[in-house]
Amino acid sequence: MKIVILIQLLLAHILTDFVIQSDHWVKKKKEKGLKSGHFWIHILLSGLLTYLIIMQWSNWLAPFIILVTHGIIDYWKIRKEQNKHKGIIYFFIDQSLHIFVIILVWLFLTSSFDQVFGVIAGFLMNPDSLAILTAFVIVIWPAGTVIGKITESLRKEIESEDSLPNAGMYIGISERILVLIFGNCLPGYTMR
Repeated sequence: MKIVILIQLLLAHILTDFVIQSDHWVKKKKEKGLKSGHFWIHILLSGLLTYLIIMQWSNWLAPFIILVTHGIIDYWKIRKEQNKHKGIIYFFIDQSLHIFVIILVWLFLTSSFDQVFGVIAGFLMNPDSLAILTAFVIVIWPAGTVIGKITESLRKEIESEDSLPNAGMYIGISERILVLIFGNCLPGYTMR
């Protein structure tokens, strides 16, 4: 039952941020900030969908926490973007903060705070978990550095003002992560 609540919270977030929120809403939020009706509708939806999906009718605190923190996190991101600090890094920070809050709310709803350290210790002591974590760290950072060194002379030849800064780096990281994920999902294939 505990995992169902986590999935419900994640579903509410995905519906709020990726399904219901349109590009038009995002544009209006960036343009007008707190003065945007789209901002406030989006924030209200984050709490309302959480409330409706977890179906704990007497529990209004968890959806309220999601609503308030969602607003604070989104406002922070809008402020950064209005100050010309653009980039994918703010998207990842924004989503990571939302997921962190979701996990805290999940722990609150399931009264599982006392189990957190045991789970973390179990994860760090499990050879399969450590292998997966190490594989992701390798494909994101060291592999990128090695590929960058190998292709340095080629990149200098093709760099132009028309190219997107760091586009190749982000594409490469995404490709390596997808290869790692889907390479391990093939039938009969394991990391051992």
